[in-house]
Amino acid sequence: MGVIPDSTYGYGTEYRDYRTEKAAEEPENRVSEWMDAIARRKEEIVEKVRRGETEPSIPTGAASFTYKQWDRMMRRVDRSIDAMKERVEADEEEREDREDAEDTVKSKAPDSITVEMLEELLGITIKEYSDEKE
Repeated sequence: MGVIPDSTYGYGTEYRDYRTEKAAEEPENRVSEWMDAIARRKEEIVEKVRRGETEPSIPTGAASFTYKQWDRMMRRVDRSIDAMKERVEADEEEREDREDAEDTVKSKAPDSITVEMLEELLGITIKEYSDEKE
């Protein structure tokens, strides 16, 4: 990008960089720069191997992992799975608590009057009242 043909119709023999208005470098110069960069990278890799700074890499489909990378990824996956299990267990407990509360409400008939309700309505303690009556 940034390099356009020098000729209006695209048949020019020279390409110019429209940002600098200079003729683009010769293709031979670009190839030699790429070859130099590749050679430097090869040297870096060889030095790493000599110093023992490299690890074997195992391909897994489209990706490739070293043992350290694989272990780190598996620890993250394990933590995520554990967190998900905890959330599921908490949701199940909450659901069970709600069901228990609903069962408790359903077990009491809406028309039944409890001793506590009577005591509150009458303002007396039923046990005391039954003791006085006897």
